[in-house]
Amino acid sequence: MTNRTDNFNRADTTNNIGTPSDGGSAWSQLAGTWGISGNAGYMSSAGGSDRTCVLESSVAIVTVQATLSVAPTEPYDSGLSIRAADSGNYIYSYIYPIGPDISHVIYKLISGAYTELVYDETPGTMANGDVITLSADSGNNITSTWNAFSVSANCSDGATNTKHGIYLYAGNSNTRFDAFSITENSSGGGGGGSTRSYVPRVIGFGSPLAGNQLG
Repeated sequence: MTNRTDNFNRADTTNNIGTPSDGGSAWSQLAGTWGISGNAGYMSSAGGSDRTCVLESSVAIVTVQATLSVAPTEPYDSGLSIRAADSGNYIYSYIYPIGPDISHVIYKLISGAYTELVYDETPGTMANGDVITLSADSGNNITSTWNAFSVSANCSDGATNTKHGIYLYAGNSNTRFDAFSITENSSGGGGGGSTRSYVPRVIGFGSPLAGNQLG
């Protein structure tokens, strides 16, 4: 189960994404209720807080990628998760349209506590068909990419966890995911791109979205 893929081309459902197109183990709803709509993955329940749904890959050094067949609009975000253990332990990134800019953030959620690892903004507009990735290399460098814009941080938490998937914040039942993949980084992966370095802030046990315009 090293490399995983899902095209979501199957019957609509409002409770669990089910078995992916690669025929491997099924999606696991670590947080939230997920489903299939129009041959795309989505969050079918809009309540609660952070949401993630993951696949087991058996590897922790990976690149996770998805196409946003329906991209988010303000005030909603879309992202990916890696190195998940359960609903209170994973690393995730999200892309967030705000005014004329795109906010790009990486968080870790460890034992229910959020820590912002990196935040950056770039002028731009999200569009249907945008591609997002989240990768972890052998040096625990975590890199999130939206189109050609990347942010990176270093985080060793969950370094042996092998579940990775999709992420949305509560209320976003509009975004749709397509062409999902998990690929092992045999060469260790890599970072780069636009980054901002600063001391990470522990956000606490509530949702980070109220503060996601920090920077």
